[in-house]
Amino acid sequence: EIIITHDNDFSSIHAFSGKHKPSVILFRHQKINASVVWSILEKHLSELKEDLLRGVFVSIDEYSIRIRELPIKG
Repeated sequence: EIIITHDNDFSSIHAFSGKHKPSVILFRHQKINASVVWSILEKHLSELKEDLLRGVFVSIDEYSIRIRELPIKG
C-alpha cells in the first residue's frame, strides 16, 4: 500500500505515528493536479519501488525528491 497526498498535516501524523507502512508520497508542489502527479510518478516510480515496498516517507517538490525511512523518530 502507498498513500499519495498533498496534505502536509495528514502526512506528518502518519510519518510520526510509529508505523512502518504504508509508505507515503507527499507532493509539496504549489500547483498540483492529476497530470502533474501522474507525470512525476511515471518518471520516478521505478527508482522508488524498492524503498516504497520497505516503508518510506517520500517528499516531492518542484526541485527534489527526499526519502526517509518509516517510522520517523521525532
